[in-house]
Amino acid sequence: WINDNGTPFNPIGIGDCVLEFPRGGGVIRMTMDGGFPLPGFSPTTLFVELDTYFSAYGNGSGNLRFNTFRWSVRNCSFDLKDSLSPSGNIYNDRNGILGDTFVQKVKQYGMKLQLVLFNNSTTDVSPEGLRYIQYCMDRYGAFVDFWEVTNESSDPDDIITAAANYIKANDPYGHPVSSSFTYAWNPQVHDIPALDFTSPHLYEVTYPGNEFIADTIIVNRILEDGKKTFNKPIQYGEWGNYGLNNDPLSSLRMRLTAWTAFFNEASLIFWNTTDPGYIANIYLGPEERGYIQVFQSYIKDFPAAQPSVITLNNPNLVRGYALRSPNIYGAYFHAYTNHTTPTSNITITIDVPKTGTAIWVNPSTGAVLGTQNVSAGIQTLNIPPFLIDVALKID
Repeated sequence: WINDNGTPFNPIGIGDCVLEFPRGGGVIRMTMDGGFPLPGFSPTTLFVELDTYFSAYGNGSGNLRFNTFRWSVRNCSFDLKDSLSPSGNIYNDRNGILGDTFVQKVKQYGMKLQLVLFNNSTTDVSPEGLRYIQYCMDRYGAFVDFWEVTNESSDPDDIITAAANYIKANDPYGHPVSSSFTYAWNPQVHDIPALDFTSPHLYEVTYPGNEFIADTIIVNRILEDGKKTFNKPIQYGEWGNYGLNNDPLSSLRMRLTAWTAFFNEASLIFWNTTDPGYIANIYLGPEERGYIQVFQSYIKDFPAAQPSVITLNNPNLVRGYALRSPNIYGAYFHAYTNHTTPTSNITITIDVPKTGTAIWVNPSTGAVLGTQNVSAGIQTLNIPPFLIDVALKID
């Protein structure tokens, strides 16, 4: 993605419940570790104010963490409308004001906003439905960066097309439009020309050992979800675990998946759930946020690039993925058979676009594992010993 000022933007995002707690209190509270319990909820479900939440997850105040928030209206979130009718729509003023506060906080903490207008198969393109879309655009359009027609929908293509075309015709900022589809469809994602990017959902089944194939799982899904056939950006609108929201290896799978997705030209928005008893989604605690901070530091200025071939001396031990532009080269490597001891004696042969400095980074901590000067052209480099994964940047 490219910002309006021409600088690159590489999304890494979260979605979450956006609700008023307590009801009638006029305050949005979010669940997060280190918060406080509220009456009527599990003692492990902890709530915090918006500033506390976005200070931890957001992209402001010197932090480089999540840079996109996906707000899915009516999907674990308050509704913006009370009724849609040919005789006149009735909008929920109270919730609209809550939304005003929320989108301003998203922006205050340096995040882009992906706003989902409908939930499930409720997309309405009648005159009153289009008036609702216009209301959302008038009220929140200056804060929105990505539009999403509906969440996990089985609406017919012509309905999605009509809604998307209305947004594109009336959004003065010309922001991109997508939609997500129900899991009952096979494949889950299909091409609708009116949509600018695809936004599938992926919840990874957890079982012993799948941390060793976390990279291939996302690579295969990216191919299934239209990378080769649709020729559109893929931005996973929800990603998480299936069956539970956290286990001892959840943070590692998250890290491996995020890095691999980036090097395969896709981006992720995680569905964040703090309550440890939840049946899906992902817990994004201090460890996970630390991994994202390292990841964001790497990707934040990475320009548009194309996949590039890597030759490894021992592909039976390590898989690698690379992106190359005229001015920068980046690569990511996963020791997919050994997560216990450092992997060493691995060399790569790559096509370096220009003379520069190769920097090897530990994706877990951000520590620099080594540097070396490299010349343009075909070069063979030694990867320093690394545990589980390592990233390379040459610029």
